[in-house]
Amino acid sequence: MPGTPRRALGVLAALLLVALVAAAGGHDVAGRLAPGGWTPAGAQSTRAETLLASRFGAGQPQLVLLARADRPVDDPAVARAGRELTDRLAADPRTTWVRGYWPHRDASLRGHDGHSAVVGIRFAGDERAVLAASKAVAARETAHGGVLTVAAAGEGPLYTEMERLGTEGATVAELVIAPLVLLIMLWVFGSVVAALLPVVVGAFAVVTTTALLRLMSEVTTVSVFVLNIATALGFGLAVDYCLLMVSRYREELARGLTPPAAARSTVRSAGRAVAFSATTVAAALGALLVFPLPLTRSLALGGAAVSLCSAAGALLLLPALLVLLGAHINRWDVFARWRRGAARPVHEGRWYRLALWVTRRPAAVALGTLALLGLLAAPGAGARFGMYDERVLPDSSPVAEAHRRLRADFGTESQDAAMVVLPDVRLGPLAGLRLRGGGAAGGSRVPAGMLRPSPPEGSTAEPPSARSRPGATDGRRAEPGHDAARTTTGVRGSRPSSRGTAVHHRRGRAGHHTWPAHHPRTGSGSRSGSGSAKPKTKPQPSPARRTPAASPSYGTDDERLRDDDGGPGSHVHPQTRAGRAPLSLHADLWLPGARRPLGLGTAVGGRPGRAAVALLPPAHDAAGPSPAPRARAHRSAPRVVERVPAAVVAVDAYAVRLSRVPGVRQVQTATGLYDHGRRTAAAGAWGAGFTGEAGTWLSVTPDAPPLSPDGRALTERLRGVPAPGRALVGGPGARMTDTEQALGGRLPAAIALTVAATLALLFLYTRSLLVPLKAVALNGLSLAATFGIVVAVFQNHWLEAVLGPLRGPHITDVTIPAVMFCTAFGLSMDYEVFLLSRILEEHRRGTPTRIAVATGLQRTARLFTSAALVFAVVMMSLAACDLIMLQVIGFGLAVAVALDCTLVRALLVPAIMSLAGNANWWPAGRRRAGGEPAGTPSTHNKVANPVAK
Repeated sequence: MPGTPRRALGVLAALLLVALVAAAGGHDVAGRLAPGGWTPAGAQSTRAETLLASRFGAGQPQLVLLARADRPVDDPAVARAGRELTDRLAADPRTTWVRGYWPHRDASLRGHDGHSAVVGIRFAGDERAVLAASKAVAARETAHGGVLTVAAAGEGPLYTEMERLGTEGATVAELVIAPLVLLIMLWVFGSVVAALLPVVVGAFAVVTTTALLRLMSEVTTVSVFVLNIATALGFGLAVDYCLLMVSRYREELARGLTPPAAARSTVRSAGRAVAFSATTVAAALGALLVFPLPLTRSLALGGAAVSLCSAAGALLLLPALLVLLGAHINRWDVFARWRRGAARPVHEGRWYRLALWVTRRPAAVALGTLALLGLLAAPGAGARFGMYDERVLPDSSPVAEAHRRLRADFGTESQDAAMVVLPDVRLGPLAGLRLRGGGAAGGSRVPAGMLRPSPPEGSTAEPPSARSRPGATDGRRAEPGHDAARTTTGVRGSRPSSRGTAVHHRRGRAGHHTWPAHHPRTGSGSRSGSGSAKPKTKPQPSPARRTPAASPSYGTDDERLRDDDGGPGSHVHPQTRAGRAPLSLHADLWLPGARRPLGLGTAVGGRPGRAAVALLPPAHDAAGPSPAPRARAHRSAPRVVERVPAAVVAVDAYAVRLSRVPGVRQVQTATGLYDHGRRTAAAGAWGAGFTGEAGTWLSVTPDAPPLSPDGRALTERLRGVPAPGRALVGGPGARMTDTEQALGGRLPAAIALTVAATLALLFLYTRSLLVPLKAVALNGLSLAATFGIVVAVFQNHWLEAVLGPLRGPHITDVTIPAVMFCTAFGLSMDYEVFLLSRILEEHRRGTPTRIAVATGLQRTARLFTSAALVFAVVMMSLAACDLIMLQVIGFGLAVAVALDCTLVRALLVPAIMSLAGNANWWPAGRRRAGGEPAGTPSTHNKVANPVAK
């Protein structure tokens, strides 16, 4: 504590040196912070996407370039420009792979109007490297002239655009709000000199915190969002601490103390409250470390750091400035002529009279306020958690426009698909294998080729075409009495089911995957040629017999896995997973001229993992005539046709089960396309990209947006489907699910630690049990009411008639409550400690609880309401930004401090403490009553005289 001006100058010089070193060390902190941090590092979705990118060269592209021309994309000049674009991207050393319409002309990567095409790029490195590379490549290509007009979309441009809008919004808010904030601070602090003190303390706190974050980034992942929290919380705490300290310093000067003595007295009284408040905030925010998310851990470290740095500035830097300023702290009061009655006695203050009014009817006030807060919190019970996507951007954003065009012209298959990785399932070469299915007409549109590696150079994929539609019989005339699809020359046919139905299949083709020779990092998609995909159709039943789709049945002789029901009871035999059990596959073989199908069965032969296909008699069908004699004679001697790997059969069955999950539109993998429990098309050359030495993976296209409650429910259902080995589900919906599970699973522990830390520290400060419990309960109720209001406004859009149409989906982003509540909890705890500090002082003088509460409220209410006003004005300026995430955070924090300093501190605290009476001070109440000096008699009399009257 600087006792003389000389020592104060020494302290200032030392702290200035610390600030300069911190500024130099933390100047590049923004480039060291990670842009994401929403998903746990060891989450299933993270592992799945890592395997896809490193082992398969597949996964979600981080940058999608939408190229558009005024001519068709197959025009020679446009095609040449497209190949040059692909060449530039492939030559960039930062790219891992590039998938585009050019040069292979994958129809799934061409727009509906034929004038646009997409190119997907994935980059190497961590999140920081990916974001930097995406930003640089997008800026280069969108500015490149020529016949192609390029727009950027994808994860990288979305983060970049959000950062740009956030920076612009904060800058505009600072320019517009700064004059208003300055006027408020001049009025609150009473002079220009005093109003500058929180600016100095806040700057010191933010600079030293950024240096600490820079050091933390060397040993752990720190989210970029912590910078915004550190700035907002540091400024808010600086205003709080400076208001409390300056107000007390002026009181000590009014008592006739010298500036050094007044500063020492201020540190002993108000400084103690500041120290306990900062420690409580740091400990409570430190409880966020239990969550395994880099974002929440960053908030814990950054929040604790800025709290302690703000306290250090208030307890070291501010007293030195007060000693040097002395009485000059009151100079240049621009509102002096309007401050009549500012020195009125305590008992004449408005807050004092309000507190007495509340304490005369505490039960009614408490019940009414609690009911109001409960009503405000009620909408929070209906929160639908999800994650924001590009739809939260303003309509004027070029990235938002690119995403709209991408969804309109290309669909959402490649953006929304879930990826299921089977790292332990290796299919081997699939060329020449005859799998059932694939002969159905049309099939669904193949998902965009950006998700998977390209086919071999010069190979052609075989999408569903006219050759595989019902009625196309490979040049043969259909026999009467059976479906044309049954007239085949290969292993294809139908299998009777337990319900007398059958399923029709065609043989498929699969190519062996190799990278294109001329581009190590480029590739095409699923199909060659420029024809568009056929619309989805379903195979028609035969005129002679009904043949609705039915899924095949796989299993062992003693335990068969039934796919027909698709229910949760489906399972895989343990030996089947290991490839040792004798799998059996039952289908029918239709021979030319036959009136009934010949049964087709498979059983594993001598080698593990290989299925010998034998012709067996079909099951008896009561609906048709008895088999012909030649057929009965033929089936008496089964003969082997070919061998099918057991892993292929298992993957085929798994894909069937996945396609029957509610909410799944289509499944695509190495064995073909699947839709609603049946195989609708064989895999072309693109199928080779779904398997390799690293295992096998499947692409699952959902019906609902993945970043929604429906997407989370679908992820949970996919993970519950029995798999032929270890299965990892990734994709946007899986990432959101992992984030929610990480937050929800550790939430009880985080709440318990927060409550325990707060109770322990407040007990040490007050020596009371009831007061800390009351503080924690009221803070929680205030945050619950804030959350309910945010849900009502931004999810349910209840105030659209007043605020106008609100953008964004009807969900609540799962990460926003953590970001918002950290700051709100810190400020609420500040207000609580400030109020308790003055109430406790009056109680220790022997003042009755009712008068102590009224006096404490009068002494501190002006301080914390003024601080809340300054903070709320700054936060509301963020609500005027174009980025909806900033709107939610700014509006939520403004509402939080407004509720806390009005309903909670001004009404609930006096009412509850009045109801509790002497129980507030148990167990130390009797020992402490009158045990401490009361300060000056004049101060005590100002409080006690009104009571006597």
